[in-house]
Amino acid sequence: MTIISVAMSIVVIAAALLAVYRAHRSSAFGLGAILAVFVIEIVVEGIPPVNVGVNIFAQDVVAVVLVAASVLRILANTRNISGLASIFWLMFGVLIAFSLLRGFGPYGTNAVVESRPHWYYWSAALYFMTFRPTSANLRRLCLVWILVGGVLGLLVLFRWVSDALGLSDYSAVGAGIPLRVVNAQTACFIAFSAISALYLYIKRPKNWLILLSVGLFFIVVVLQHRSAWTATMAGLSVLLLLERKHLSGMTSLGAGAILVVSGLIAVTLFSTQWGGSAVQGISNSFSSATDLSGGTGYDRLVIWQTMTTRWAESGISTWLFGFPYGIDYVLYILDPRGHLLDVTFSAHNFYVQLLYNTGAAGIAFASGAWVTTVGKLFVRVRQLGTRYQGQGYDSLLLVLVAASLVFFLTYQGSDFHGIILGTAIATTKPSVKRAFFRTVRLAGTRLGQWHRKENLPTISG
Repeated sequence: MTIISVAMSIVVIAAALLAVYRAHRSSAFGLGAILAVFVIEIVVEGIPPVNVGVNIFAQDVVAVVLVAASVLRILANTRNISGLASIFWLMFGVLIAFSLLRGFGPYGTNAVVESRPHWYYWSAALYFMTFRPTSANLRRLCLVWILVGGVLGLLVLFRWVSDALGLSDYSAVGAGIPLRVVNAQTACFIAFSAISALYLYIKRPKNWLILLSVGLFFIVVVLQHRSAWTATMAGLSVLLLLERKHLSGMTSLGAGAILVVSGLIAVTLFSTQWGGSAVQGISNSFSSATDLSGGTGYDRLVIWQTMTTRWAESGISTWLFGFPYGIDYVLYILDPRGHLLDVTFSAHNFYVQLLYNTGAAGIAFASGAWVTTVGKLFVRVRQLGTRYQGQGYDSLLLVLVAASLVFFLTYQGSDFHGIILGTAIATTKPSVKRAFFRTVRLAGTRLGQWHRKENLPTISG
């Protein structure tokens, strides 16, 4: 038995080292690992963890591999983390680790569990920001994202049909809400795929892109995740603002496809029993989200207010660095109506949770990375234009980062959000050529100053 255990350990270690090596060589490996685990988790409704005294999930393994690969890339070339946003992100990671270490002693594995979403998001962004994507890399990433979104869209359709025929029951996934057969993170991914397909269609009109985009938008609406709706509307608003000059390039066939698909959606929603349930569910979801006197929107406001008040009234060290992970693993709140609310893992607001666990310093460094990246992307879009030339994906990255930041108002960041942010940071890093000439100019200036200070003779020809 001991020999078998040792052999298995050797195999696992060898596989881990090989994975780190492959990941540090190519971002395609890291991308594939993240998306493969993401899709499998959705299909099987959760990959069972491996218990080694503490539960180890597939995402934990991927995150460790990505961080190890990132460290190798940084040690090999420190320019892989050049730029202000990269420094901000590294400091944010230090504060996550600090909060985890403070919480692990008194709260044990609860601290690990509570920190996981932040760890996944941070590690994915760290990994992808160490690469310098080319236009071809960005196009492949966009197409892979759209492909995975299409696969998830087919999965949603399959579950709807399965539910309608009574072959399965996905009510547990959607908290009892009809047609909500995947979680909010999945709905957000599908929405981002729809936006990406629309972006490519605006750049190079192909009818399959607009058909897929409209179909995925329809799925997002019917899934009834209000957070995904809000992120989608924010993303579309930014996209249409950036691309308003190029919308005239949409083909008449593409516009016709939008009308046809929209008509089919309307017929489905208003003329069938299934559609009637969908319309009622969408209406109820919207009402619950906007009801600040008794709906879920109200509950979340109470939770946010309670947690921010508790943070604000703490001591200076907690104000700066937050409460350690694991404290109040389940936070109970009695709202003014006398209802008992519980917060498990998350405040249902990424910013409030970061403030609570990493303090003012953590939210400042994270915000610094976000704001710097968004600002640089906006400048690049204005300077280079948004035509499908050269990099050409700055506006799409800007749209997806902005949509992610809106999504974080009610949900945690995840590793696929980290892919977007890390790629955006990598795209906006100063180029090696520009950095080299800046260094040469600086060296020349310093040499000239030293030359004049020493009164050395000049060389004349």
